[in-house]
Amino acid sequence: MKRFFPTLVVALAATATAVAASGSSSNQTTLDLALDGRHATRTYVDAAPRHTRRAPNDSPGDTVVLHAPLLDSKGTRVGTIDATFLTTAPGTSAKHDGSEQLTATLTLADRSQLAVQGVVGAFARTTHIAIVGGTGKYAGARGQVTAHFTPRAVRLHLELS
Repeated sequence: MKRFFPTLVVALAATATAVAASGSSSNQTTLDLALDGRHATRTYVDAAPRHTRRAPNDSPGDTVVLHAPLLDSKGTRVGTIDATFLTTAPGTSAKHDGSEQLTATLTLADRSQLAVQGVVGAFARTTHIAIVGGTGKYAGARGQVTAHFTPRAVRLHLELS
């Protein structure tokens, strides 16, 4: 967690990336969003045992708390994301990935919310997380979020049913 996701948020501070928001046919809706790292707030909570030069890796209980604007393809703010990433198993690299419990709420401009939850890899480039509910326009929503992490962007593709 310490080495990958927070690094992405910091990298986003240099370049915000946005992806188009769109709808699809039938009973499925898709949304494509991006995090605005320039205006993100990230807080790292280092649970015991604390990081040191001799023990720099995450340990179970370490947490990243994130609050960031969500953007559409034009770079227009369309909502916010509030998320926590709780380390459950430490990892040391992409080959020896750890795991984090992600819980997040995406609040959109019309005040509708989408709740997402799942386990993500600390070093994963792509991950899938469940949409477990929603409010307002998305009441009762189900589906999944595919998150694509690059050094300069966090892109979210939501498939709702």
